[in-house]
Amino acid sequence: MNNRYLVAKYVPDVRRMEPRNIGIFLWADGEVAMKFLRDKDAEFIDDAPNYRRWQSFWQRLISAPTIAPIRGESVSKSKPEFMDVLRQTQEGEFLLFDGGRISAPVAHGEIDEATDFLFRQIVQPSQAAVSADESETLVMLSERAMEAAGLLGRVEKPYHIACEVLGVKQDLTVSYADVVNNAPLSVYQRVSIRAQQNAAGAALMFQSLLKAKKLKSKSHCVSLVHEGDGGKRQASIVKMLQKVSEVVRVDDPKEAAKKLKKLAA
Repeated sequence: MNNRYLVAKYVPDVRRMEPRNIGIFLWADGEVAMKFLRDKDAEFIDDAPNYRRWQSFWQRLISAPTIAPIRGESVSKSKPEFMDVLRQTQEGEFLLFDGGRISAPVAHGEIDEATDFLFRQIVQPSQAAVSADESETLVMLSERAMEAAGLLGRVEKPYHIACEVLGVKQDLTVSYADVVNNAPLSVYQRVSIRAQQNAAGAALMFQSLLKAKKLKSKSHCVSLVHEGDGGKRQASIVKMLQKVSEVVRVDDPKEAAKKLKKLAA
């Protein structure tokens, strides 16, 4: 079954029609999820309280088992037409546009990850999900570990891979790739486990590369992580990454290098 998504846009002046993407709705086999820009990332919206009211309103609608159109009978969330009725609720500066369909199946319970990915690709493609300081630390530790493992001089960085993600062709970018005969043998991705969105996107990327047979196995997908303060939430994120990749903690570059050497052997 094809899954559908809508793109929420903010249009301050309909006459000029200069919309800004602010959110995503994804329908997948009877489940609906949404993700919107945080207030601090949506300072271009004139009326922040109204923006929050719209989000609350739409969240209530997608949480219900059915949705009532302006005319006619209610539509069950189990039907893709649910999204057509949801579109009818748009008004004023906050509009909903049909984003299209994704042919790849979304497993039950993974709709939030899929929504996060679409959000990063369509709504927030240029904004980092981690702080600059944390990003610099992760880069520095990863470079040290890769160098100590003797890999830094032989990998390509960054490396682009064309691959379908949720049925949509994407140009994926990985931090490092060991390339043989113009094809990636292994990829290494720096992943912030303090940012759930960043980690979920990496997990979906690895899953897509494996499904498309761009890489042979999970052992050829490596997540480079910096544990920092740890915590239960970070432990659950690491567990998610371990489903689709080998996780290497770069807090101790020497220990990380040992594991990297073993994986590269």
